[in-house]
Amino acid sequence: MSDSRPTRRFRGSFLHPDAVRLLAFIVSVMVLFLAARQGQSQAVMYAAFGGFLVVATFWVHGLDINWVELRADFRNKWLLLGALALPVVTSVAIGLRLESLRSTLTLGVLISTYVAAGLGIRKLRWIVLQGDGASDARPFDRAVNAVLRVAFRWQVLLATVVLAYGSLWLLGRAPTWVAVLALGLTVAPVPALLGVISERRIMALTRDTAGPRLRWWIGGGAAVVALSVAIGLISLSQTRYLLALVVVVALLTWAITVGSLADIAAALAVLALMGVTPGSQEVKPEVLSVKASTPKSGPEPVIVSLGDSYSSGEGAARYLDETNVAGGNQCRRAATAWPVLVAQSLGAHRLVFRACSGARARNLVGQPQDDEQYAGEGIQVTRALDEVRAADPWLNPSLVVLSIGGNDAGFRQIGSSCLSLGSCNDDEVTQYFFGNLADVESALRATYLAIADEFPASPIAVMPYPDAFATDAGCARAPVESGDIRFVRRFTARLDGLIEKVATETGVYYVGPMRTALADSHLALCDDSGTPGLNFLDLRGVGGAAQNRFNPGNWIHNSLHPNERGHAALATAFTGWLSAQTRDAGSEKEISGLGALLPPAAKRQADGVEDPPANVPVPTKKSTTLCFEQDGGDCGPKADAWALRRLAPGATLPLILLLVCAGGAWALSIGVSAARFRRRYGPAAS
Repeated sequence: MSDSRPTRRFRGSFLHPDAVRLLAFIVSVMVLFLAARQGQSQAVMYAAFGGFLVVATFWVHGLDINWVELRADFRNKWLLLGALALPVVTSVAIGLRLESLRSTLTLGVLISTYVAAGLGIRKLRWIVLQGDGASDARPFDRAVNAVLRVAFRWQVLLATVVLAYGSLWLLGRAPTWVAVLALGLTVAPVPALLGVISERRIMALTRDTAGPRLRWWIGGGAAVVALSVAIGLISLSQTRYLLALVVVVALLTWAITVGSLADIAAALAVLALMGVTPGSQEVKPEVLSVKASTPKSGPEPVIVSLGDSYSSGEGAARYLDETNVAGGNQCRRAATAWPVLVAQSLGAHRLVFRACSGARARNLVGQPQDDEQYAGEGIQVTRALDEVRAADPWLNPSLVVLSIGGNDAGFRQIGSSCLSLGSCNDDEVTQYFFGNLADVESALRATYLAIADEFPASPIAVMPYPDAFATDAGCARAPVESGDIRFVRRFTARLDGLIEKVATETGVYYVGPMRTALADSHLALCDDSGTPGLNFLDLRGVGGAAQNRFNPGNWIHNSLHPNERGHAALATAFTGWLSAQTRDAGSEKEISGLGALLPPAAKRQADGVEDPPANVPVPTKKSTTLCFEQDGGDCGPKADAWALRRLAPGATLPLILLLVCAGGAWALSIGVSAARFRRRYGPAAS
């Protein structure tokens, strides 16, 4: 099938405008990625991003002019290869100078491949536009067009959609790599399919002399897109992400349909901006490290902070240097964490800050090296004790604070399995979480006792995990089903109950007000205040090598963790609890505040609690029975498989809406594009 519109060939030279635009775009991309990689100042990043936007607009506009003018893109293949090789060459130079060659080379190859794929689809559209009958068409182009005319049909696109849905169905029922490979093989050809089919439709409508048909395409497409956006707006009471997806799908469909490659420019921009090196938090060294502190006179307390992400400060905008490095140390310690705020409010002489995101019980009290989270971190209790003794061999910390048990109980799987599509109120999955709590209780008991053995003269206070939701109904900021929310609240309450029970048995203080700190401050998710103190979905960059920094899988670490407001509320709850503590010191004297706290053994005696058994074995990587251990137990894989199995059924309605929106955007862009050609060349030229 040949288009009767005139087509124009333009064999480019080295300074052909197409070549200049492409080369400038590639350079601006690499400058933006290099600025992101180097962690430049905001001014530099804004300048790099602004320059990228200008050049990308210039590039996309040039491609659009070629398309409207019916000119083939530049044909200097050596310059094209040189431009596409630039990201690879640049990444090699960066890799040799700054980091591993493999890391940056992978990124450079992916950028080049991505841009080349877009230009390849443009070439396919040009071959379709020429048709087999074009007198100046190359034999290769004629052969490709013949294949396209047979292969790229509606049935192929429909089959691709069906296969993609089938790939989703495979998740959780087959090895994950099989499902992901099948999904990739079915989704990858979609842009090419859509581009070729779109070009054929635009050609057909341009030749069609019947105006009403064109108006139906434009009006019908606009109506469908408007309906999809309206549904997204109505759903704001449940989820704002659906509206965002509708808008993104409409814009991407438009970009792919008209072949502008604006989708490629947008994707590269997002990838670069999310890979920006996060700024580190500046803090006074005497607050955080005994090694860097200067001796002070007076009774200022020394505080030790141990535990997991709820004590390290995960969820903040910035972290301490070298603690947010993907592929390296990911303890994510923040100066806005509640232990730091508590230490500052108490006028602490020093804070030994060892809490680390992702910590399990064995990372606090396990065996050296075997149970160490990251190189150089050591076992938390041992490392903290060494730092205290290095400052003063006879020093006893005034207080040890910690949070632990969430990762042992399966919090990661709750985030990936329960807070997704469908409802987690299902006996098949809840048995994994609740059935594991008996072993969690044993691990908590051993951990508290081991910490008490290392700090026998120091009081120990443990925080419960705060209730994240203000209501079971859900809201725009937390688009999950009420059944999921009820399960999370019920499970958190059960875990906190175990923490309180074990704390009482071992002489550890349980800071009860911290459980309701977010709700009491109107900072829980779905609270009417609209300013939650806990991130539901938060995308933040990480540090580290390029292949880790620009990997979208590393951007969600801040999700489901208290932010700065949340940690401030937790600190307020802790200090309020501490100021309310009192103890009779005899002679009609009463001690309050920090001085009223007792070490574990003395607290058990004061409370009339029997001493626990001696030599309780601590959890270790080799001896643990916890079902959610990464290197043992099968609760994690089973819970993940359960979540993946329900992905296809649970995604059906959102997928249908997005497909309808994409169809409307496709029809609208086809109609508008055909109208542009008709205005330029007129029906007579068709």
